[in-house]
Amino acid sequence: MADVISTRGNSIQHLASLYTVIAGLALATAVHSLISSEGVLLDVSWPKIMLFATFILTLLPFYHGAMRHLDMAFAEQDTERGAAPLLVDFVILFLEGCIFVAIAALIREPVYFAWGFLVLLTVDVVWGFLAYLAFSANRKTAPELTWCWINLVTICFLVVYFYFEKLFGASPAPVDPFYFSLIILFIASIRTVVDYALTWEMYK
Repeated sequence: MADVISTRGNSIQHLASLYTVIAGLALATAVHSLISSEGVLLDVSWPKIMLFATFILTLLPFYHGAMRHLDMAFAEQDTERGAAPLLVDFVILFLEGCIFVAIAALIREPVYFAWGFLVLLTVDVVWGFLAYLAFSANRKTAPELTWCWINLVTICFLVVYFYFEKLFGASPAPVDPFYFSLIILFIASIRTVVDYALTWEMYK
């Protein structure tokens, strides 16, 4: 039994370490979209600054929440977990990390960045719902379920905004980079504030 617990603990540590490395890579990619390896600013504009802020405001709660989820699901509960829930966590959190790297590389492309942001939220809804089913001890106050609702509402706002900007279809309309990036930053900021406000007890 001790060997099983030790093995599971090592697997959790490996997952947390991998997610940390990917989050660090995504952050480095985002910074390099604004600053060259020689420390020179790369044609910085307000849209790029706002999308960089959007990236940071999203990465922070996602990383924080993933680490706390792993702690609560595997380290802070006495209930034994099988291999399947950990595998699902591993696959989806790894996928989310890769999406973070992708949107970090798209900071110079507001529309593609926004689509990447939408995909990230969608994947997180799937992960949150599966994590809620697999790990939640108290189904009325599970942070994973709260994250699902927060992200679903955010996705709805993004889809409505994309519709009014005529971004659907084979030939999407051009957007004003400044105002488009500002709206995306505003939506992401509200999402993060609501996230921390509703699940602060878990984050502490």
